This record gives sequence, structure tokens and C-alpha cells, in this order.
Amino acid sequence: MKYRLLCVDLDGTLLNRQKQLSAVNRAAIRRACEAGTEICIASGRTGSSAEELLQELGVNGSIVALNGSQVICHGKEISRSMLDKQAVKAVLDIADRTGVHTILNDGTVSFVVNGYTDIQKKGLESGVMKADQYRKETSESMKALVETDTVTVLKISIQESNRKQLEAVRALIADEVMASVAKSDIDYLDVFQTGQSKWSGIRKLLEYLDISPEECVCFGDNENDIEMIRHAGLGVAMGNALPEVLEEADVVTRDYEHDGVAYGIDTWVLSS
Repeated sequence: MKYRLLCVDLDGTLLNRQKQLSAVNRAAIRRACEAGTEICIASGRTGSSAEELLQELGVNGSIVALNGSQVICHGKEISRSMLDKQAVKAVLDIADRTGVHTILNDGTVSFVVNGYTDIQKKGLESGVMKADQYRKETSESMKALVETDTVTVLKISIQESNRKQLEAVRALIADEVMASVAKSDIDYLDVFQTGQSKWSGIRKLLEYLDISPEECVCFGDNENDIEMIRHAGLGVAMGNALPEVLEEADVVTRDYEHDGVAYGIDTWVLSS
């Protein structure tokens, strides 16, 4: 079967440990694009971050951002799914009690509560992260923005390097918040609308492009990739993927340090 849509996760999948795009992966993505395959970045990251990767790849592709909460096709937003106000406030209450770094995103701006992480600080200082895309807020000021509909939150990310603390926060969210939760990176939890996932966003893109799920191939490694790996016509797990992702995959490629995306494209996508 010819795969018409190629969806690829970023962190732990397309990008290496240094969060960089290799020349080998870039070349493979371009070959797939030139062969007529639609390229989609499917990430927990923001649309603007994914757009920068598309520009680096040199392709006019699509984006499923913020774990499916925002879908952009060739620069046009075709879908967005907002978190309920009460869910946002409940997560902010938990952030107050635990002191974890909390980032709320409205599709354009990331609102930072409880201070910037070390990675964000370095990114802002070096210019890698754009200052106008980040705003520091308190829990109370953020609640006011949400209550007055000044800001609509699509996804919340919680960063905590202490794994025990991160799992404790996850348990609190499961008990107190009506929302979905999934790990998107080693020390990140994402909170988003119940029932939302990368796959639900991909389904909207498939309908918009008139492509069947069977003609879609997805690459991923983490918990928030499970749905798309399970339901795609071909689900490809990275060699470094979590055990639960490996269980759902149709095939397993090399890890993210050894250009697993390029290997998978050449082995199963372009050879189909």
C-alpha cells in the first residue's frame, strides 16, 4: 500500500538527544515528500515550534500540535480543542500546592507559572526560544485570564525532574481534574481535553485531506504516541520507545540516536 500521510513525533523520534534534526532524517523526509507523501509533525509541542521544524525540513507540511489540540494544514488552522476552565483552575491549584513548573498554551503563547525551567532560561537567553512566545504569570493572574476568556488554554505541560514527584502530581491530577494526562518526554506530563490525543487530531487532518487511516503511517516513542501508533495503517515505534508503545507497534525501527525515522521511511514507506 502507498502511504499518503506520514506523521512523525519530534522529541525522542525525529530529533536526537540534543534536540537536533540530523541530515539523514531530513533527507529521508524530503524524499518521502517528493514521492507525494503528505508530511505531518505530530507533537506535544506548540504549532510555532513544529512550524520551525517544517521550515528546517524544507517541506510544506501539516501540524498536529499540543497532543492533537491544534491542527494546522499548510498554514491554515482547521481545528482547536480547548480545556475546560474548571480543569485549568484545578491544575493551577495543584501547581500551587506542589510548586511544579507549569506551562499553559493557547496555541500561540506559552504562559509560565512557578518560574522558567533551566531549559527555558537557556533557550530565552540564547535566543533559541522567542521571548514574545513566553509570558510569566502567577497562578491567580492565569486564573483571571481564563475566567474572563482573555486566554483559552489548549494544553498544560508540567515539568518536574524528580520522577517520584512527577508521578505524585500525576496521581493528584487523575483524582482531581476532569482531563486526560500523558507523558510527552522524560520529565514532562501533558494535560489536555478528555478524549483528545494526537490520533484524534490526525483523524481531523485525514478527513480534511480525504485520506484514509489505512494510508497513514505514524512514528513515535512515548506515552502520548500510543493512540496514533495503535490506529495508523502502519504504526512504527522507535527502538528507544517505551515498552507499552512497542507493544502497540506494527514494526520497530532504529532508535532516535541512529536515524530511526530515516531507516523506517526507506524500509516501509518508500518501499511500499
